[in-house]
Amino acid sequence: MSYIDFYHDQDKAILSKIEKQPEFLVGHRAMSDDELKSLSPGEFADPVNRMFPISSRAETWRSIAYFNRQGPELIQKTAALSHKSAQEREQTRNLLAKAAQLWGLEDDEVEALSGFVTLGVLKKAEAEPGPGVTYGGTFVPVTPDTANTVACDFLRHAASMDRDIAKNTAGMLLKAAASASAELPADTSHKLQVQAGLGTCTAREAANAIFKVVPHIPHRAAITKVLSETRRALDKLPEGKLLLASQVSSLSAILSKAGTQYNIPHIAETLSSMRTVTPAVIEAGLNVRLDRVKLPGGVRASKAAIARNAEWLGTWLSNTHQAEAYTPDEIIDTLKKLTPVEILPLRARIGA
Repeated sequence: MSYIDFYHDQDKAILSKIEKQPEFLVGHRAMSDDELKSLSPGEFADPVNRMFPISSRAETWRSIAYFNRQGPELIQKTAALSHKSAQEREQTRNLLAKAAQLWGLEDDEVEALSGFVTLGVLKKAEAEPGPGVTYGGTFVPVTPDTANTVACDFLRHAASMDRDIAKNTAGMLLKAAASASAELPADTSHKLQVQAGLGTCTAREAANAIFKVVPHIPHRAAITKVLSETRRALDKLPEGKLLLASQVSSLSAILSKAGTQYNIPHIAETLSSMRTVTPAVIEAGLNVRLDRVKLPGGVRASKAAIARNAEWLGTWLSNTHQAEAYTPDEIIDTLKKLTPVEILPLRARIGA
């Protein structure tokens, strides 16, 4: 048994269960078959099966209402869902939740949507061997030994995938790696976070992204005015000011929709350019700052390099300066007493 949306509900049995509808849905005209076919995969919460359209505020609300009416029934009527099936339903739920935020939907239906977050915790899913991700139609386990291999394989194919699917998969990969206590290389974590939409950018980078997109949009299109006003607001901010991730997400959603509607080239690269500052980059920068130690003459040494070469440095300081310094902290204290000229021969050993 699988979910169905308004357009696959032949006898409208589920529609009859939706007693209360918002005012903006009253009189809303259902899409024709041709209109439905013209939607891009990214305008469906289930892009693989082209179900649960999220192309407008009304369509998104109705898709959420349909999803909500079927969750309890599916759990009761299906003895056990496969892990893959549970993952697919969770992907659909996530995309519906994000679409609700994009269209500004806040009512009981949207609140009820969060109630299905544990849909994947079912008997058969619990039997699966630990954390993993549904990728390429197959459930792939993620372990400390395989996490980086799985992540790199996904990243090689991410550019050719539907953007919403790639974003969802990247997010699940990060969660699976965390659940498996797998340490991903900083560069891999950064790239996954870019795909998952967790990064941000400076005001200048956001303005540049708009600059690349606007020329491809008809001048009379309403979205052109919105983007132009947004760019003017960004131009008033300091160039290096970091935007909130939520602000970047809102702008990315607008640019993504424009990219699909007007077939704008290189839209994926443009959206990625707005995710240059990720948690991985921030953490790496913090680690670098914590690792650095300031020595005379403005020399910046590395605590890690000093620790690696502690034996050599201790011997050198003893022979040349008669200093009793053997632990990394003792060596640093001694180095701070030297002149920049005396430190010069040690630069390679102290990571300066």
